[in-house]
Amino acid sequence: MLIQQIRNATIKITIGGVKFLADPMFAPKEAYPPIPESLIPGNAWPFCALPQTEAEITADIDAVIMTHYHIDHFDEFAVKALDKNIKIFAQDEYDRKVLEGFGFTDTEIISAEGTVFNGVVMYKTECLHGVKEKVQPYYDALDIRGDAMGVVFMYPGEKTLYLAGDTIWYDGVKRTLDKYNPDAVIVNAACAQLKHSGPIIMGTDDILALHEYAPNVKIIASHMDTVGHATVDRETLRRFVDDNNFADSIEIPADGETVNLPGYAETAENKKTARRFYALLNQKRYDEAAELIHPDFVYWPQVDTCLQGGQSFMDIERANMDPCGDYKMRTKFIIAEDDRVAVYLTFDGVLLGDNWHGVPVTNKHMVLDFMCMLRFKDGKIIEKRAKYDRYFIFKSLGVKTLELK
Repeated sequence: MLIQQIRNATIKITIGGVKFLADPMFAPKEAYPPIPESLIPGNAWPFCALPQTEAEITADIDAVIMTHYHIDHFDEFAVKALDKNIKIFAQDEYDRKVLEGFGFTDTEIISAEGTVFNGVVMYKTECLHGVKEKVQPYYDALDIRGDAMGVVFMYPGEKTLYLAGDTIWYDGVKRTLDKYNPDAVIVNAACAQLKHSGPIIMGTDDILALHEYAPNVKIIASHMDTVGHATVDRETLRRFVDDNNFADSIEIPADGETVNLPGYAETAENKKTARRFYALLNQKRYDEAAELIHPDFVYWPQVDTCLQGGQSFMDIERANMDPCGDYKMRTKFIIAEDDRVAVYLTFDGVLLGDNWHGVPVTNKHMVLDFMCMLRFKDGKIIEKRAKYDRYFIFKSLGVKTLELK
């Protein structure tokens, strides 16, 4: 599954080979005047241009989804750019009529019971587009509706994706998480606000609450750095995520960037590749092992130490393994999820070389264990992080004092 952040809430979702364009807004930079009653006044928007041309964005799409009819989710520029015969999904009859009024001929409402398109099943989910008592006066003044929907996507062999839509964190989001148990959720994360409305989409606290409620769900932050009533930008969100220690659970893609959520078959293949990689190292078949490494490979032997390139890593592996004689490395278990594979290994045997990293080791027997985390891209290992007990290793080799430099 591929999720391309276009701009604002405009995203392209590819699942089961089917390409959906959600909430297209194609306005040029600063095409619109400041949003009335915005908490942060005076900003013409969108703040930035599209990362691609309209033709490039729409060239290969199979269907469009309009989660609700607000100008920052479906504008007149998108109306002009889209083929009037393209399939478009809406949340209800009201929005479907809006689309028909624009001349679109193939419109359909997504059902809470499930709507199928080219094998992909979509479920309409509930949203709360701001606390009603606070935000409804603004919607009335602007003559717009506050109704919006989210969508859950399912396809055999793919992860389950939840597009939360324009909503704050509330019990309806919890109900969706509980019912569908998604692997990933796209969150509109700019914490947009009018003067006294409070947040009308999620912000930092909402995203933290979502993470704490569903810690195994990958969060993808969208709807950022574009609209005049936003109060949270990408940089603020990154700092918040780092401060609250859940950076591994969230993606904050830039405009034009694509997030890959590997399907179950791809994850299983990564696991198989990891097992083969360590089997080849155990047999000292370094050249074959190197073929499983991505050209952009990086190795983190410690949290603050990074080595670039597969050749540097293989040189380290040769230095570790060549003096080891009949010393064996065995894979005990492997756990794979998304693009990451965790490997637990043991080493057991007699070191036959004269020295190992400068320490005399002839006929020394040693047993130790080792953990590493591999990340995959395009079927190859692009990153490795390793953890081992260096003190235990040298103690086992009879070293009395370690001089730390």
